[in-house]
Amino acid sequence: MVSAVDHPLRLAVGSHRAGSGKGCAMNVISWESGDTKITDLPECADWVLARIVQRVNDSICTHRDGDLLCPACSVKVLDLAHRIVGTGTHPLTELERQRVWVRVAADQARQVLHLTSAPEALAAIEAAEGWCDGTVT
Repeated sequence: MVSAVDHPLRLAVGSHRAGSGKGCAMNVISWESGDTKITDLPECADWVLARIVQRVNDSICTHRDGDLLCPACSVKVLDLAHRIVGTGTHPLTELERQRVWVRVAADQARQVLHLTSAPEALAAIEAAEGWCDGTVT
């Protein structure tokens, strides 16, 4: 039985001992999936995509509190992690895999968008996201 979370969930960077109460986004996915052994490579997720989520988890938050991500960054990484649930339980088509990779790239591009004032940068990100959503061909 999964117990209720009664406070804001904050992710942690790096490796964690079992029972430490800390974990990365993929540990949360493992827990949510009902795994009896919590892991950062749950069977419900493609291992390559899980590694990407781990990398984002450990690098996205530049203003963390010790090894804990801030709440806003935790939400962003969990959103990304939830997008890959199911990719380990059925084979992805080439198009599905491409959409996952493009969505990851667009998300990362948004993280550094503030470094440029070029209007075409945002347009390119939005076009990529539109292609992933099927609204842009």
